[in-house]
Amino acid sequence: MRLKLLILAALTLSPVLSGQERLDFRYHDSLTYADYNNAEWKSLAQSTAKAISLGHDYYYMRMRAGISYYERARYLQAVKHFEKALEFSNNDQIALEYIYYCYLFSGKWWLANAISSGFGETAIRKTGIGTTNKNRASLNYFSSIYNNSELLDSYNTESEHPGPGSFYIPVKMMSLGLSLTHGLEPGKGIIHGFSYTRRTNSLYYSDGTRFVPEYSQYVNQYKYYFSLVFAGKKGLVFSPAAFYINSSYPIIEFITSGMGTSAYALPAKENNFGGGFSLTNNAGIFDFTASAYISRIAYINNFQAGLGLRIYPLANNYLYLGGGLSFISSGLPDGRSNIYVPEIEAGFSVRGRFYAAFNAMFGDIRNFVDYNGAVVYNGINKIDRVLSIELSVPAGKSGFYFFANASLGSEYTAFVPENYYYSTESQYSFNSISILGGLSWTF
Repeated sequence: MRLKLLILAALTLSPVLSGQERLDFRYHDSLTYADYNNAEWKSLAQSTAKAISLGHDYYYMRMRAGISYYERARYLQAVKHFEKALEFSNNDQIALEYIYYCYLFSGKWWLANAISSGFGETAIRKTGIGTTNKNRASLNYFSSIYNNSELLDSYNTESEHPGPGSFYIPVKMMSLGLSLTHGLEPGKGIIHGFSYTRRTNSLYYSDGTRFVPEYSQYVNQYKYYFSLVFAGKKGLVFSPAAFYINSSYPIIEFITSGMGTSAYALPAKENNFGGGFSLTNNAGIFDFTASAYISRIAYINNFQAGLGLRIYPLANNYLYLGGGLSFISSGLPDGRSNIYVPEIEAGFSVRGRFYAAFNAMFGDIRNFVDYNGAVVYNGINKIDRVLSIELSVPAGKSGFYFFANASLGSEYTAFVPENYYYSTESQYSFNSISILGGLSWTF
């Protein structure tokens, strides 16, 4: 009888005494609760992950798991656990607040704003969402210079290209821009901007027998950009956009009057426009982006589509890496109707205040729509590489930010035969250096 009792006791205690996993609810609940109370956040992440894998998946377990990441500033990993907690307790205000701050501290303002639509009065007062700044204004100045002085000094239209056509050498460019962002109801907003750009070119023109050796051509360009933003509670942001560009510039023509022929600069205007959308889905530490645009630029119809991926290794906006690929179908007269533009990017932040971003694009960047239409490469020259770095720092605690961008571009220019878009013969290469600086104010 005593032997049987010992065997029964051994069988009863074996889950405790052996190295097998504990499956009982109370053990994992008390273990994770103890880690939570002791602020052992790394240990809590491990213990909650183990408990959930064993089937102990409920509201408080998911909240503890989310907090274990939130307290270590791994916000994008915390979101999925708080979202799961909402499945157990629909519209739970504490879980919603945590998701709101996770997106806000990760720089995903539109998603944070969308989450706030589920707030009650207490959460609104607690987060201050009712008085949160909903508008942003940015003013910037842009300038480009070109290292093509040797080409400017040596080019001769008559000896280089005796046929009818034009040759453009860029001299300088400046631009002044203003952009405005308006937050409407939670998860919805408007972004629009206006810019004025002035380009100076050295224009060389020939009709085949007569020549204009050099003419200072000034191109004035006015651009308006408009975009809507629709953000969802599940990490999806849809943004349709449109732009319009009006350009005015002189063109050279020879006009015969009586017995003489003279060259005149006649005014010309060009209207460029386009529209499309970008769609971004946040899935934890990944952002997936898809975009598509149609445009008419320099009298050429274009279709552009792109895919992109951005990774946040630290599960916040302190570091990101990304890349993308855009496809452009333009039907260019030079026969290159299909063009691919790859892009890589990286960025980091120091304590969430000082930001630095790096970007590189390669390929035939003509008639290229970037930043959802906020930037359009519509110059006469071919660009095959742009490398840029951008810095952003706060100016006190009043919602002001200073930002600056420097970029290096590799460009080509070529003689354009009459009634032709571009020529690949006798191309001349040069580099461009561009500087952009500005001030952003959130209010």
